[in-house]
Amino acid sequence: MVSSEYPLPAARAVMADLRRALDQYRSTRKARYGIYLEDLHSGLFIDLDGQEPYTAAGAMTFPVALYVFAQASAGRLSLETQAEYLPEDRTGGSSVIQGAPFGSKYTLKQLCYHAVVDSDPVAWRMLYRLLGEPSVKEWLRSIGGRHATAGTNQASPADFAAYYKFLLEFAERQPGLAGLLLEWLKKSGHAGWAARSLPRAVTMAHKTGLWPTALTDAGIVFLPREPYLLCIMSDLSREISLGQAVDDLARLGAIAFQALRPMAGTFAAVCRNGRRITTALPPALVGGQIMIGLEDLAEALGAQVQTDPCTQAAALTRDGRTVALTPDQPVLHVCGECRTLVRAPLRFDGHIIAPLRPVAEALGVRVDWDPERYRALLTV
Repeated sequence: MVSSEYPLPAARAVMADLRRALDQYRSTRKARYGIYLEDLHSGLFIDLDGQEPYTAAGAMTFPVALYVFAQASAGRLSLETQAEYLPEDRTGGSSVIQGAPFGSKYTLKQLCYHAVVDSDPVAWRMLYRLLGEPSVKEWLRSIGGRHATAGTNQASPADFAAYYKFLLEFAERQPGLAGLLLEWLKKSGHAGWAARSLPRAVTMAHKTGLWPTALTDAGIVFLPREPYLLCIMSDLSREISLGQAVDDLARLGAIAFQALRPMAGTFAAVCRNGRRITTALPPALVGGQIMIGLEDLAEALGAQVQTDPCTQAAALTRDGRTVALTPDQPVLHVCGECRTLVRAPLRFDGHIIAPLRPVAEALGVRVDWDPERYRALLTV
């Protein structure tokens, strides 16, 4: 997949083929499936009825816990706050807390753990009682949950994608706090449902939900060097057994994994002072070099960029230092000095794609590489 040219067109072709494969498979099934899939490094996504609302069932315990952790991070509540188990919290279904004596006390942290890891409906009811469901749903709408409405248990695959992307951004800011929630999600049925088809070495941080007429599996597949979101929700109102639906989710997960695995190592994330930057074009690995859109790089570095519309020669200026480059020429001019580049800048779709490290370092910015998370770290 990695080539000497900018790989975005090839990646788009992979995603188009994957979209057709997923759509073809679901068209043969009795259940109705909504899918939202996004490759997190490239930003390429597939939306197959992913904006439509479905019954989320127990999968909604994750965004409720996300609300608790986000509020704790902001200092608005404490995870050690205790809550009392009351008769009104009792409900049907399997529960760790159900058989405890009324009056038993649990911290918010414990309730979140039981809700996420054990899918405990009593813990979920206690959280809603303590936090106020309208407040939780209002916050979820603020981070992209379009279908988060008090009194309903509906969400869309795209809603869950927004929640998981918030969690990943949260983990950049608060790796200890958000990282704990990620670890709980990794415990939430590693080999189950959509994750069933993954190799043991590949982790999925996800939450499942089960209802008589609905099945949900939504989370982050930590494919090494190319993580992606996979959010599948369903309507099982037509005649279909639960076992068949589970098999369908596993098959959809397998189709996605087999298509995306060859893309691993094609794209990378770029972070500025610990925060991931948003780019118009995805940074890509080309011949061992991270190549990034020149305008995206200039914005990340706080540099000014000027481009000659005739020659396409470009100059970046930052703190009195200027570097100049030209597409297809493996040379970087740094304050009058000529340096040879391992990879020449490229032209793509009206943009100049430039090698990140030599340009950034020439402008006085430190560049480190995180091989575990496949990202470049800029210290500006």
